Amino acid sequence: MKILMMGGTQFVGRAFTEELLKAGHSVTHFNRGKTAPGLFAGVETIVGDRNEDLGEIAAREWDIVVDVNAYLPHQTERLNEALTDSVQQFVFVSTISVYDQGETQKLDEDGPLLELKEDTGEVTAETYGAYKVICEGEVLDHWGERATILRPGVIIGPHDHTDRFAYWPWRVREGGKMLIPGDQNGMAITGLDVRDFAEFLALVIDRRISGIFNVDKLSATFGDLRATMRQFAVEVGVDVEEVAIPMEWLLEREVRQWVHVPNLLPRDASLGDVTKAVGVGLKERPLIDSMRDTWAWIQETHRPRPEKSGLSVEREKELLKEWYAQG
Repeated sequence: MKILMMGGTQFVGRAFTEELLKAGHSVTHFNRGKTAPGLFAGVETIVGDRNEDLGEIAAREWDIVVDVNAYLPHQTERLNEALTDSVQQFVFVSTISVYDQGETQKLDEDGPLLELKEDTGEVTAETYGAYKVICEGEVLDHWGERATILRPGVIIGPHDHTDRFAYWPWRVREGGKMLIPGDQNGMAITGLDVRDFAEFLALVIDRRISGIFNVDKLSATFGDLRATMRQFAVEVGVDVEEVAIPMEWLLEREVRQWVHVPNLLPRDASLGDVTKAVGVGLKERPLIDSMRDTWAWIQETHRPRPEKSGLSVEREKELLKEWYAQG
């Protein structure tokens, strides 16, 4: 099939492209040509800005469109208008952040959605989810039964420029005393490997499955992550001594789940219910595979130590010093 990918060379779009090419599809990218140009041999790239002229893609027909980088409603509206009715299936990558979480601990696809409080025209932590809700609505209104909405949670794995998971293999590889919340083993973590997400995309395309799907990690705890890190430490040949400290003590010192302890959800956070996606074939690989392959990517690309997530070397040392000073 002829597939138009909006974006396609950074992280999620890159994995999508690899999976679709492996499945034998013809993929065309529409992007600005700034991130890894020429990455995929044999993939046509139409260079353009989705906020400007869409004439070149409007003049052609596509079997499938996969939109991974629409964040504002006008971007979705313009793409809908450009493609009119020339597409058999429109796949829109949204986010689990569209939900108004409230007191709900498990979010299914029919859960309440956020409402935009102020149309600032800027994507921020406050507007991101609400803008995606509006984008979803425009896709559903325009494409109807030809629309597939994917709501991913945190996506991890090789080429993740956000460093949301890369902190852990980095920190394990450094060895020594490693600060760990010691009372969080039963708490949920999030983080689906990008290649598992790509395989699910290929599945819904091959089967022409429409509808709305949460696409998130099936089931894992912080204890599972700790066990994975121990296994990884053995594989890379480093000695790591976990220093287990209560989360409350850490919170009092402004160490936060999710930010400084990546992938660990805060107590009041809700998970996406993936029952529907699992029912049509969503699967996930072992967490150790994601850790090994993320580390391999870090080494291959000489990527520096993550700064966007986790604890800095200096901050971890300060906390450990204070913890031991208590006696």
